[in-house]
Amino acid sequence: LATAALLWLNRPSGPTYQGRDVEAWLRLREDERVTGGSVTTVGVIPDVLAAFRAMGDPAVPQLVEIAFRPPSGEGRRRAHQWLRGRAPWIEDRLPGWAHRWSDSGRAVPDIAVAAVVALRPPARILFPVVTNRLSSPDPSIQLRAMSMLSAVSDQRQDAVRMLTPFVSAGHSYATELIGMMGGGGVEAIPQLIECLSTKRNAVDAAVYCLGQLGAPAAPAVPALRKLFEQEAKPIRRLRIAGSGANIQPDDWATAETRAALTDPDQELLGFALLLLGSATNAAPQFVPELLGVVR
Repeated sequence: LATAALLWLNRPSGPTYQGRDVEAWLRLREDERVTGGSVTTVGVIPDVLAAFRAMGDPAVPQLVEIAFRPPSGEGRRRAHQWLRGRAPWIEDRLPGWAHRWSDSGRAVPDIAVAAVVALRPPARILFPVVTNRLSSPDPSIQLRAMSMLSAVSDQRQDAVRMLTPFVSAGHSYATELIGMMGGGGVEAIPQLIECLSTKRNAVDAAVYCLGQLGAPAAPAVPALRKLFEQEAKPIRRLRIAGSGANIQPDDWATAETRAALTDPDQELLGFALLLLGSATNAAPQFVPELLGVVR
């Protein structure tokens, strides 16, 4: 009876693949997905991602639920610390076991977020289980909700509308995410322009976002130029110029970027190359300078 009860409590819940449920797949190769205390992308573990794809859309709500759980195992970690102080021989006799035992499940919520982002679910599945978390008073929950929301495969304009109030509040992460969402971000251009002059803590994110939007962000060029003329730091000037050049090839923007590509300062040169790597509209304007760097 005890065995039957234990099996019943540990039975798979929700969709399964090859006899394992969503959480079992998240834990299956957790050691391989955690390096140096940070979670690597689920995309590098094809069998785990393939399992979620095989489960289909029903796996997404469970992944989202797990993503918002607090990390488990706090009691195990305290016990591990206690054992290390009083029985250090355990680490010698069982190398790595105590550490794996104490950290088991700790990274599962982060891996679940990475899985949702990699799966790019449709809005009809993702929105009902994520959008209500945007109003959480807990900043960490808000950040997780934003990152998953930005991965939606359709209705991206609706996702941008949900993120736009955060842009108006000067939230730099939400602003950066809009820059990664393609054409849907155009609707946020008025708030991004306003951010350039009134929300200092998110200015760099707004500059990046406008640059990623390209030509449709042309109404922002005067504000970008004004910000450029007021800025004295070379790296910040270059960041603004790079975004401006990706929107339209005005002299003030291209001249600053071109000068950085021929500057002996390796930090400035490296930053210019990094900018142009994501500025697909601007990069062709600087082919001679880029060839000079290669030579």
